[in-house]
Amino acid sequence: MPRRSRQPTIVVVEGLPGSGKTTLAKMLEKDGWTRFPEVATETAAAQIAVAASDDLALDPFIMCEEVRREERARLSPSNQILLESSHIANLAWAKARADRFKTCGYETYLKYYQMARAKNRLLKISAYLLLDITPRVSKQRYPKVGRIELPDERFLSSVSKNLLSFHERLEPSVPLHVLDTTKSVIVTYKDARAILAEVMTSR
Repeated sequence: MPRRSRQPTIVVVEGLPGSGKTTLAKMLEKDGWTRFPEVATETAAAQIAVAASDDLALDPFIMCEEVRREERARLSPSNQILLESSHIANLAWAKARADRFKTCGYETYLKYYQMARAKNRLLKISAYLLLDITPRVSKQRYPKVGRIELPDERFLSSVSKNLLSFHERLEPSVPLHVLDTTKSVIVTYKDARAILAEVMTSR
């Protein structure tokens, strides 16, 4: 297997459903970034409810799948890795589910994250790109994933608040760049490329 020439630049694209994560990631993939699709999206594509679900096994399942995805990224020979969402976003959704349905998976996931980070077992993220979108627009753009309905705006609002809170609380030293998704896809792509150029230069 080819070996990396140096520590890779790892960037995470995140945002609510319909914000354009996959669209942007696929565009950047054509620029040479190695893309790893979002765990939750791939799970939902298999018709497993991953949003407003009270399934007690869901959060541990997503956590395990995220760990597997991280391992694939770690083994990749690429020096430019692009993840669609990550542990931080997964925790934001898990917290929203715990608050609404009193599920216990969030606490398990958080403890794993804190332990893994303390032991340097997590990928070293270079920067986050947050595609800013309101819960209302998210619901309008992405009412369903397959046959599965997305949660209501109040739930999506909780996810957004949790996401910002976790960035500040868990990874305050990692740059968080917020992109305005009210602009065209092309403008958002150009903005993202400019940010990534700065990230690469600063390493």
